[in-house]
Amino acid sequence: MNRDSKWFSFNAATKRVTLTLQVHPNARKNEIVGLHGGALKIKVAARAVDNRANAALIEFLSEAFDIPKSTFTIRHGMTGRRKVVEVTGSEEFAKRLEALITSRLTNHDSRRLHKNNVVLLLMVERLDLQRHRLTDQVGKHSEGLGFLVE
Repeated sequence: MNRDSKWFSFNAATKRVTLTLQVHPNARKNEIVGLHGGALKIKVAARAVDNRANAALIEFLSEAFDIPKSTFTIRHGMTGRRKVVEVTGSEEFAKRLEALITSRLTNHDSRRLHKNNVVLLLMVERLDLQRHRLTDQVGKHSEGLGFLVE
């Protein structure tokens, strides 16, 4: 991992991705802003009352990465802005996620991600995951149809 990815780690033994996030509640909209002090800065539209901001954060991450909400766990920072979130997943997912975000960092401005680039990258990753799922489904359903090809 490069020096700018303190916010991201993968534990192969537990198969968990750990994300360090700086969350700002009560924003106009949910969005990923960029890197901020060793954390990925995310704005959520929900207020920080009755766990609403945490629920909105998990919902946003789930939609952004196209993975179930049940794979996310807030390990630290339930009542603060700095949070450590664990995501259950494979090493392949961890590598793709890190590459997705860090590949767009430039040498000129390595501490900040332009929010539109991050959103576009997440959309591309989401489409890639959907493509893999469709390929798997087609493969499963066509295994018994080999006699039609001959």
